[in-house]
Amino acid sequence: LTVTDVDGASNFTTANITVLASVDNPPIANAGDAQKLVWPHDHVVLYGNASFDDNGIVTYNWKKSVGPGVDMQGSFTPILVLNRLQKGDYVFTLTVTDGSKQQSTAEVSVAVVEEANKPPVANAGSDQTISWPMDSVTLDGSSSSDDQDVVQYHWTLVRPVGAIGQLDIEMPRGVSTNVTRLCVRGKSPTVYEFNLTVTDQHNLTSWDSVLVTVTKGTV
Repeated sequence: LTVTDVDGASNFTTANITVLASVDNPPIANAGDAQKLVWPHDHVVLYGNASFDDNGIVTYNWKKSVGPGVDMQGSFTPILVLNRLQKGDYVFTLTVTDGSKQQSTAEVSVAVVEEANKPPVANAGSDQTISWPMDSVTLDGSSSSDDQDVVQYHWTLVRPVGAIGQLDIEMPRGVSTNVTRLCVRGKSPTVYEFNLTVTDQHNLTSWDSVLVTVTKGTV
């Protein structure tokens, strides 16, 4: 730059301009948090949209690194949908690429585990005593329990064997049931034993018994 005053005197200086190349940092891949499923659940979604690049991510690429068969939808998008997962351990790798073809990878694990199932616990209720001519009682198995669900109840007469066919269990497959036509067999009180078997959805079973004593009433 040259400057001149009114008397014709002049002076000059120079300015330097330096053009720096733009900084292009590599991307940072983020495949999301590890996932755990309990079989028979076989579907999960993986999110890679927390991946970052200072100038924008151009491509996403999901691949299965470890694990059995699975259906993958959206392998070239930020979001991967997994269906038909099988029991076992999976590892999926996400590779992201920016406009300068710089890449970054991240891994995420998916575990599909067997359901922890405990057998049910049958509870046939408290023992009962009735006086004939009363001839009916209600058996209640509603206190039976399971870590998931009891799907079947079954009431049967255990003893006396000779009473089979002489009394009525009105709802042998019910949570509770009325039993009628009980009687005193002989001079002593008659003790009936009923068995309750409960079954859960994995066909595990448990049983409990309850006693019903029938005595002769006073006239």
